[in-house]
Amino acid sequence: MGSIPNQPIFPYNSIISQYVSAGELSVARKLFEKMPQRNVVSYNTIISAYSRSGDVEEAWNMFSEMRDCGFRPTQFTLGGLFSCEALDLCRSVQLQALVIKNGLFVADAFVGTTLLGLLGRHGCLEEAVLAFKDMCWKSLVTWNSMLSLFGRYGFVEDCMSLFRELMKVETALSASSFVGVLSVFSCKQDLEYGEQIHGLLIKNGFDCEVSVVNSLINMYAKCTHICLAEKIFEMVPIHDVVSWNTIIAAVAKDERPGKAMELFLEMCVSGVSPSQATFVVHWLTFMLNVINWKMPIVVLMRFMRRTWSLGMC
Repeated sequence: MGSIPNQPIFPYNSIISQYVSAGELSVARKLFEKMPQRNVVSYNTIISAYSRSGDVEEAWNMFSEMRDCGFRPTQFTLGGLFSCEALDLCRSVQLQALVIKNGLFVADAFVGTTLLGLLGRHGCLEEAVLAFKDMCWKSLVTWNSMLSLFGRYGFVEDCMSLFRELMKVETALSASSFVGVLSVFSCKQDLEYGEQIHGLLIKNGFDCEVSVVNSLINMYAKCTHICLAEKIFEMVPIHDVVSWNTIIAAVAKDERPGKAMELFLEMCVSGVSPSQATFVVHWLTFMLNVINWKMPIVVLMRFMRRTWSLGMC
């Protein structure tokens, strides 16, 4: 297509973007095909849309067409493709080579961060670590992504080492930084590390951030400090469905089904709508009571009637 003025293309790109935002991808594609002229933004918009929808074949076809038309992929082109969960490892390697060839690791942190997410989804932790080290620019999101990857695969020492390094280079951490590092602690041996992070998040003012508090409750529950998990839950003024699910699951795992059902009812009364995860824990707890006869059947029936009256089942 060569060099073209941007003015006639801008309205098309804007309308396509609006259709994509509204979930009308097929309409956006039809308008894309009718465009008399296109630019990189036109292709990036449609590629990202197909990637987010999981249609890797159409995203890849648009990417190939874009290159055939002489357009050079930008960090947003490759970032959009990397974000596609259906993208296979073979194509990922090709894209990574293109990133290195075009020097996009040097440009900014966006494409590298999306690459980390892709490698993590494929279980390529070693490759993710190497890619992270090769990045000239790392945003806080990049660091948080790497912390989450270490957390997902249970690499405690690596995660803590990275977190310490992050504290040296970043003056301001985010909630996701603490959520990422807290996710790696999973047993009693990790409790000391968890307590250190607890102190740091209080110092940094994240002790009332719901996502961080949920991770903190989950960490103490996994590290067999259930009493402290309950105490933190009770101290926090705001709970979302994840907060309730986390503490209900922790109490149920602690073999206190009666307390778990009590919390479930409190959750319903508080106005928080249960999720599918809530019901899994709730009914498993209920069945545990029935099977072990740990609660009189009349109490169980009262509990069921109360649940039905609240429209929960």
